Amino acid sequence: MLSSQVMFRAWGPLDQVLKIVNSDPNVVRVFGQPITPGPMVTGKISSGGNSSSASFNVPIYGPKHSGELDVSGSWQKGLWDLRIWVNYENSDGEAQSIKLTQKVR
Repeated sequence: MLSSQVMFRAWGPLDQVLKIVNSDPNVVRVFGQPITPGPMVTGKISSGGNSSSASFNVPIYGPKHSGELDVSGSWQKGLWDLRIWVNYENSDGEAQSIKLTQKVR
């Protein structure tokens, strides 16, 4: 379990994604702060030449709520282009999603 998180932290955008969700007002309103990842990250990272891509999901936990991050992104010239879906259930049990897109170094 630890190795999957280490891989996405070392070679993927997991740390950048966590900074993004912890600073987004809509996500913070739902989850509270800090928002932390669960131990198990599933997905894949591929690299070739001057670019990489990543697609993964990870459970997340905040003081108010828990949910899951679904992330896909591509890396080129030192820049991650990320698409993040923050998925959770509201108090009525209905599936909700907050979509974020951001480019980060």
